[in-house]
Amino acid sequence: MRKSAKKICTAYDERWFLRKTENNPELGATKLAAEIENRVHKKVNSETVRRVLRRNNFHGRGSKHSFISQKNRNVRMEFAENHLQKGSEFWKKVLFADDNKYDVFG
Repeated sequence: MRKSAKKICTAYDERWFLRKTENNPELGATKLAAEIENRVHKKVNSETVRRVLRRNNFHGRGSKHSFISQKNRNVRMEFAENHLQKGSEFWKKVLFADDNKYDVFG
């Protein structure tokens, strides 16, 4: 039977990892390990941080997010608000198109 290694992180440290991850889910294990090293002057491997997070059901799957910049998002919202009250006659004259090429006759 293998003897377990001495724990580097205390329960307090592990709770701190979890709080930091809940507050900022994009914070990676490497940066989190560097933060703990600066905070309490302990050398913690990023794999140790990942292990603690996985044990508490935080997995390294990134969330799907929009790649629309804040500026572009604001412009789109302004366009939508300006065109919200347009009548059906206006929309009958609008040609909706996308960037895909379709072969209509083949």
